[in-house]
Amino acid sequence: MDVLKQKCSKESFKRLEALKNPALMEFVAKYAELLNPDTVYVPNDKKADEEYVKKMALEKGEEEALNIKGHTIHHDGIHDQGRDPKNTKFLFSPGIAPEGLNGPLKA
Repeated sequence: MDVLKQKCSKESFKRLEALKNPALMEFVAKYAELLNPDTVYVPNDKKADEEYVKKMALEKGEEEALNIKGHTIHHDGIHDQGRDPKNTKFLFSPGIAPEGLNGPLKA
């Protein structure tokens, strides 16, 4: 768990501990070691945390703002581990449908 104490702020570490879930702590620690991020941030369900995560995603270039206020786009490949296949939508040029996707969008 040393990696979590190093990578998490005191508040983020407290949030993880409060869950009282050793398997989750081990999971987060494993990937903190493997991926070696600068920090590990654990949000809560408060609006301020939601806004912070959105702001950081834009600042770090993980998402781009769309012309509709509050809407963003996130670019990932079809093998993205966090992708929700059932609810992910893909935009393609007409006639292009790479393999491994959910099928073409219906107009």
